Amino acid sequence: LSLSKLQTWCSESNINPDHAVIVSIVPSDTSIVEVEEVLEAVKAFGRVRVRAQKSQLNREVLLCETRVKVDPTRVPPEILPPRGEASWKLTIRYNDTEASAQDYLAATENVFGTSESGEDLYFKFRSMQQKPNERLSDFVRRLEKVLTKAVEKGGLSHLLKDRARVEQLLRGAVDADILLLQLRLKERLSNPASFISLLSEIRSEEDLKITRQRTNSSVRRMAAAAPQALESPTVPPVGPKPNHDSTPPSRDGSQTSQSCPKGCLAGERDRKATATFASPENSNKSDGDLLAGRGLMWTELDVAGDMGQPDVNGGSA
Repeated sequence: LSLSKLQTWCSESNINPDHAVIVSIVPSDTSIVEVEEVLEAVKAFGRVRVRAQKSQLNREVLLCETRVKVDPTRVPPEILPPRGEASWKLTIRYNDTEASAQDYLAATENVFGTSESGEDLYFKFRSMQQKPNERLSDFVRRLEKVLTKAVEKGGLSHLLKDRARVEQLLRGAVDADILLLQLRLKERLSNPASFISLLSEIRSEEDLKITRQRTNSSVRRMAAAAPQALESPTVPPVGPKPNHDSTPPSRDGSQTSQSCPKGCLAGERDRKATATFASPENSNKSDGDLLAGRGLMWTELDVAGDMGQPDVNGGSA
Protein backbone atom coordinates (compact mmCIF):
# COMPACT_ATOMS: atom_id res chain seq x y z
CA LEU A 1 0.00 0.00 0.00
CA SER A 2 1.24 3.47 -0.86
CA LEU A 3 0.97 6.38 1.52
CA SER A 4 -1.71 8.00 -0.61
CA LYS A 5 -3.80 4.80 -0.59
CA LEU A 6 -3.43 4.58 3.18
CA GLN A 7 -4.71 8.13 3.48
CA THR A 8 -7.59 7.34 1.12
CA TRP A 9 -8.48 4.19 3.05
CA CYS A 10 -8.72 6.16 6.30
CA SER A 11 -10.95 8.76 4.60
CA GLU A 12 -13.28 6.08 3.18
CA SER A 13 -13.64 4.44 6.59
CA ASN A 14 -14.11 7.80 8.32
CA ILE A 15 -11.11 7.27 10.59
CA ASN A 16 -8.70 9.92 11.83
CA PRO A 17 -5.22 8.94 10.52
CA ASP A 18 -3.74 9.89 13.90
CA HIS A 19 -5.83 7.07 15.44
CA ALA A 20 -5.26 4.51 12.68
CA VAL A 21 -2.92 1.52 12.47
CA ILE A 22 -2.54 -0.89 9.56
CA VAL A 23 -1.92 -4.56 10.43
CA SER A 24 -0.52 -6.66 7.58
CA ILE A 25 0.66 -10.28 7.04
CA VAL A 26 -2.25 -11.59 9.11
CA PRO A 27 -3.30 -15.18 8.23
CA SER A 28 -6.71 -15.44 6.58
CA ASP A 29 -8.04 -17.81 9.25
CA THR A 30 -7.41 -15.31 12.06
CA SER A 31 -10.58 -13.97 13.64
CA ILE A 32 -11.31 -10.27 14.15
CA VAL A 33 -11.62 -10.77 17.91
CA GLU A 34 -8.17 -12.35 18.04
CA VAL A 35 -6.63 -9.44 16.12
CA GLU A 36 -8.20 -6.89 18.47
CA GLU A 37 -6.98 -8.77 21.56
CA VAL A 38 -3.43 -8.94 20.24
CA LEU A 39 -3.34 -5.23 19.41
CA GLU A 40 -4.84 -4.21 22.76
CA ALA A 41 -1.84 -5.86 24.42
CA VAL A 42 0.14 -2.85 23.15
CA LYS A 43 -0.58 -0.25 25.82
CA ALA A 44 0.08 2.63 23.42
CA PHE A 45 -3.08 1.73 21.48
CA GLY A 46 -5.64 1.42 24.23
CA ARG A 47 -8.88 -0.09 22.98
CA VAL A 48 -8.69 -1.25 19.32
CA ARG A 49 -11.44 -1.99 16.78
CA VAL A 50 -11.05 -3.42 13.25
CA ARG A 51 -12.80 -1.08 10.76
CA ALA A 52 -11.82 -2.41 7.31
CA GLN A 53 -10.16 -5.42 5.72
CA LYS A 54 -8.40 -6.34 2.43
CA SER A 55 -6.88 -9.61 1.20
CA GLN A 56 -3.44 -10.02 -0.42
CA LEU A 57 -1.99 -13.44 -1.29
CA ASN A 58 -3.84 -15.37 1.41
CA ARG A 59 -2.89 -12.68 3.89
CA GLU A 60 -5.11 -10.06 5.41
CA VAL A 61 -4.44 -6.33 5.70
CA LEU A 62 -6.58 -4.76 8.41
CA LEU A 63 -7.34 -1.12 9.14
CA CYS A 64 -7.80 -0.62 12.89
CA GLU A 65 -8.87 2.37 14.94
CA THR A 66 -7.33 3.10 18.34
CA ARG A 67 -8.92 4.92 21.25
CA VAL A 68 -5.88 7.16 21.90
CA LYS A 69 -3.72 9.07 19.47
CA VAL A 70 -0.94 6.88 18.14
CA ASP A 71 2.55 7.81 19.38
CA PRO A 72 5.13 6.68 16.77
CA THR A 73 7.85 6.43 19.42
CA ARG A 74 5.86 3.85 21.41
CA VAL A 75 4.63 1.61 18.59
CA PRO A 76 6.74 -1.46 17.68
CA PRO A 77 7.35 -2.19 13.98
CA GLU A 78 5.79 -5.63 14.35
CA ILE A 79 3.94 -7.73 16.87
CA LEU A 80 4.06 -11.47 17.58
CA PRO A 81 0.77 -13.38 17.38
CA PRO A 82 -0.08 -15.84 20.18
CA ARG A 83 -0.02 -18.89 17.90
CA GLY A 84 3.70 -18.56 17.15
CA GLU A 85 3.25 -17.60 13.49
CA ALA A 86 5.19 -14.99 11.57
CA SER A 87 5.00 -11.57 13.17
CA TRP A 88 2.39 -9.07 12.01
CA LYS A 89 3.68 -5.82 10.54
CA LEU A 90 2.29 -2.57 11.95
CA THR A 91 2.01 0.59 9.86
CA ILE A 92 1.10 4.00 11.24
CA ARG A 93 1.04 7.56 9.99
CA TYR A 94 4.40 9.21 10.58
CA ASN A 95 4.10 13.00 10.48
CA ASP A 96 6.91 14.78 12.28
CA THR A 97 8.27 18.09 11.00
CA GLU A 98 11.49 17.61 12.99
CA ALA A 99 12.16 14.08 11.77
CA SER A 100 15.53 13.32 10.21
CA ALA A 101 16.16 11.60 6.89
CA GLN A 102 16.93 8.36 8.73
CA ASP A 103 13.55 8.55 10.46
CA TYR A 104 11.73 8.85 7.14
CA LEU A 105 13.72 5.96 5.69
CA ALA A 106 12.69 3.84 8.65
CA ALA A 107 9.06 4.87 8.20
CA THR A 108 9.19 4.06 4.48
CA GLU A 109 10.68 0.65 5.24
CA ASN A 110 7.92 0.09 7.77
CA VAL A 111 5.30 0.62 5.03
CA PHE A 112 6.90 -0.91 1.94
CA GLY A 113 9.37 -3.33 3.53
CA THR A 114 13.11 -3.60 3.02
CA SER A 115 14.81 -4.02 -0.35
CA GLU A 116 17.38 -6.49 1.01
CA SER A 117 17.07 -10.12 -0.02
CA GLY A 118 16.48 -12.96 2.40
CA GLU A 119 20.07 -14.18 2.01
CA ASP A 120 21.43 -10.69 2.75
CA LEU A 121 19.27 -10.39 5.84
CA TYR A 122 20.30 -13.83 7.09
CA PHE A 123 23.99 -12.98 6.60
CA LYS A 124 23.41 -9.71 8.46
CA PHE A 125 21.75 -11.63 11.27
CA ARG A 126 24.65 -14.07 11.55
CA SER A 127 27.19 -11.22 11.81
CA MET A 128 25.45 -9.33 14.63
CA GLN A 129 27.27 -8.96 17.97
CA GLN A 130 26.49 -7.45 21.33
CA LYS A 131 27.51 -3.80 21.65
CA PRO A 132 29.65 -2.53 24.56
CA ASN A 133 27.55 -1.96 27.71
CA GLU A 134 24.48 -3.33 25.91
CA ARG A 135 22.17 -5.44 28.03
CA LEU A 136 21.64 -8.99 26.83
CA SER A 137 17.89 -8.45 26.63
CA ASP A 138 18.40 -5.46 24.30
CA PHE A 139 20.71 -7.56 22.13
CA VAL A 140 18.05 -10.26 21.83
CA ARG A 141 15.51 -7.70 20.65
CA ARG A 142 17.91 -6.43 17.99
CA LEU A 143 18.48 -9.97 16.81
CA GLU A 144 14.76 -10.62 16.61
CA LYS A 145 14.09 -7.70 14.28
CA VAL A 146 16.64 -8.84 11.70
CA LEU A 147 15.74 -12.50 12.12
CA THR A 148 12.06 -11.79 11.51
CA LYS A 149 12.84 -9.94 8.28
CA ALA A 150 15.12 -12.75 7.13
CA VAL A 151 12.34 -15.30 7.69
CA GLU A 152 9.79 -13.12 5.86
CA LYS A 153 12.12 -12.77 2.87
CA GLY A 154 12.77 -16.52 2.71
CA GLY A 155 16.34 -16.42 3.99
CA LEU A 156 15.55 -18.96 6.74
CA SER A 157 12.81 -21.45 7.40
CA HIS A 158 10.33 -20.51 10.09
CA LEU A 159 10.89 -23.90 11.74
CA LEU A 160 14.57 -23.06 12.36
CA LYS A 161 13.93 -19.59 13.73
CA ASP A 162 14.17 -20.41 17.47
CA ARG A 163 17.37 -22.43 17.10
CA ALA A 164 19.03 -19.77 14.94
CA ARG A 165 18.15 -17.12 17.54
CA VAL A 166 19.83 -19.02 20.38
CA GLU A 167 22.88 -19.92 18.27
CA GLN A 168 23.52 -16.31 17.31
CA LEU A 169 22.92 -15.20 20.89
CA LEU A 170 25.65 -17.57 22.10
CA ARG A 171 27.95 -16.47 19.28
CA GLY A 172 27.41 -12.73 19.49
CA ALA A 173 27.14 -12.16 23.24
CA VAL A 174 30.56 -10.96 24.45
CA ASP A 175 29.77 -9.43 27.87
CA ALA A 176 27.34 -11.96 29.31
CA ASP A 177 29.22 -15.27 29.63
CA ILE A 178 28.14 -15.91 33.23
CA LEU A 179 24.53 -15.08 32.46
CA LEU A 180 24.51 -17.47 29.49
CA LEU A 181 25.96 -20.24 31.64
CA GLN A 182 23.21 -19.75 34.19
CA LEU A 183 20.57 -20.02 31.46
CA ARG A 184 22.18 -23.23 30.09
CA LEU A 185 21.22 -22.27 26.54
CA LYS A 186 23.84 -24.46 24.89
CA GLU A 187 22.41 -27.56 26.56
CA ARG A 188 18.92 -26.59 25.38
CA LEU A 189 19.67 -26.21 21.66
CA SER A 190 17.75 -29.39 20.87
CA ASN A 191 14.60 -27.76 22.27
CA PRO A 192 15.20 -23.98 22.08
CA ALA A 193 12.89 -21.50 23.76
CA SER A 194 10.70 -19.10 21.82
CA PHE A 195 11.49 -15.41 21.65
CA ILE A 196 9.05 -14.45 24.41
CA SER A 197 10.25 -17.21 26.77
CA LEU A 198 13.91 -16.46 26.12
CA LEU A 199 13.46 -12.74 26.67
CA SER A 200 11.58 -13.39 29.92
CA GLU A 201 14.34 -15.68 31.25
CA ILE A 202 17.07 -13.18 30.39
CA ARG A 203 15.24 -10.30 32.04
CA SER A 204 14.74 -12.35 35.21
CA GLU A 205 18.46 -13.14 35.41
CA GLU A 206 19.36 -9.49 34.78
CA ASP A 207 17.04 -8.37 37.59
CA LEU A 208 18.61 -10.91 39.97
CA LYS A 209 22.07 -9.68 39.04
CA ILE A 210 21.12 -6.06 39.74
CA THR A 211 19.60 -7.06 43.10
CA ARG A 212 22.78 -8.91 44.12
CA GLN A 213 24.95 -5.94 43.14
CA ARG A 214 22.83 -3.55 45.21
CA THR A 215 22.95 -5.90 48.22
CA ASN A 216 26.74 -6.25 48.04
CA SER A 217 27.12 -2.48 47.71
CA SER A 218 24.99 -1.91 50.82
CA VAL A 219 27.04 -4.40 52.84
CA ARG A 220 30.30 -2.70 51.83
CA ARG A 221 28.96 0.73 52.82
CA MET A 222 27.88 -0.57 56.23
CA ALA A 223 31.28 -2.17 56.83
CA ALA A 224 33.09 1.05 55.87
CA ALA A 225 30.87 3.18 58.13
CA ALA A 226 31.68 1.20 61.30
CA PRO A 227 35.32 0.02 61.21
CA GLN A 228 35.63 0.01 65.03
CA ALA A 229 33.06 -2.73 65.28
CA LEU A 230 35.46 -5.13 63.58
CA GLU A 231 38.36 -4.38 65.98
CA SER A 232 38.84 -6.26 69.31
CA PRO A 233 38.37 -4.04 72.39
CA THR A 234 41.34 -3.27 74.67
CA VAL A 235 41.01 -5.20 77.95
CA PRO A 236 42.57 -3.51 81.03
CA PRO A 237 44.97 -5.65 83.12
CA VAL A 238 43.38 -7.56 85.98
CA GLY A 239 44.91 -7.29 89.45
CA PRO A 240 45.66 -4.76 92.22
CA LYS A 241 47.33 -1.56 91.22
CA PRO A 242 50.91 -1.45 92.53
CA ASN A 243 51.41 1.09 95.32
CA HIS A 244 54.65 2.92 94.63
CA ASP A 245 54.15 5.24 97.60
CA SER A 246 54.24 2.54 100.31
CA THR A 247 57.23 2.78 102.63
CA PRO A 248 58.32 0.41 105.40
CA PRO A 249 58.11 1.64 108.98
CA SER A 250 61.22 3.03 110.61
CA ARG A 251 62.65 1.88 113.98
CA ASP A 252 60.41 4.31 115.88
CA GLY A 253 57.26 3.21 113.99
CA SER A 254 57.07 6.09 111.47
CA GLN A 255 56.91 5.49 107.72
CA THR A 256 60.14 6.17 105.89
CA SER A 257 61.16 5.47 102.34
CA GLN A 258 63.10 2.26 101.66
CA SER A 259 65.64 4.19 99.69
CA CYS A 260 65.57 7.53 101.45
CA PRO A 261 68.55 9.65 100.42
CA LYS A 262 70.91 11.18 102.98
CA GLY A 263 69.17 14.52 102.64
CA CYS A 264 65.99 12.96 104.10
CA LEU A 265 67.94 11.63 107.12
CA ALA A 266 69.60 14.97 107.68
CA GLY A 267 66.26 16.73 107.67
CA GLU A 268 64.87 14.20 110.14
CA ARG A 269 67.88 14.75 112.40
CA ASP A 270 67.44 18.55 112.45
CA ARG A 271 63.71 18.19 113.17
CA LYS A 272 64.33 15.97 116.22
CA ALA A 273 67.13 18.18 117.49
CA THR A 274 64.95 21.28 117.31
CA ALA A 275 62.20 19.50 119.20
CA THR A 276 64.67 18.48 121.91
CA PHE A 277 65.91 22.05 122.48
CA ALA A 278 62.38 23.30 122.72
CA SER A 279 61.34 20.73 125.36
CA PRO A 280 60.51 22.02 128.96
CA GLU A 281 63.21 19.94 130.66
CA ASN A 282 65.91 21.81 128.71
CA SER A 283 64.62 25.29 129.48
CA ASN A 284 66.94 25.76 132.58
CA LYS A 285 70.12 24.47 130.93
CA SER A 286 72.92 26.74 129.76
CA ASP A 287 73.78 27.24 126.15
CA GLY A 288 76.97 25.19 126.52
CA ASP A 289 75.10 22.24 127.95
CA LEU A 290 72.52 22.48 125.26
CA LEU A 291 75.13 22.60 122.52
CA ALA A 292 76.95 19.68 124.04
CA GLY A 293 73.71 17.75 124.25
CA ARG A 294 72.81 18.71 120.71
CA GLY A 295 76.10 17.38 119.43
CA LEU A 296 75.50 14.13 121.28
CA MET A 297 72.02 13.85 119.85
CA TRP A 298 73.26 14.47 116.31
CA THR A 299 75.84 11.77 116.85
CA GLU A 300 73.11 9.34 117.91
CA LEU A 301 70.97 10.28 114.94
CA ASP A 302 73.91 9.76 112.60
CA VAL A 303 74.47 6.33 114.06
CA ALA A 304 70.77 5.52 113.70
CA GLY A 305 70.76 6.71 110.11
CA ASP A 306 73.82 4.72 109.26
CA MET A 307 72.30 1.58 110.79
CA GLY A 308 69.22 2.01 108.55
CA GLN A 309 71.34 1.99 105.35
CA PRO A 310 72.33 -1.36 103.89
CA ASP A 311 75.98 -2.23 103.74
CA VAL A 312 77.57 -2.93 100.41
CA ASN A 313 78.55 -6.36 101.73
CA GLY A 314 74.93 -7.24 102.58
CA GLY A 315 74.86 -6.26 106.35
CA SER A 316 74.02 -3.15 108.36
CA ALA A 317 76.67 -0.60 109.31
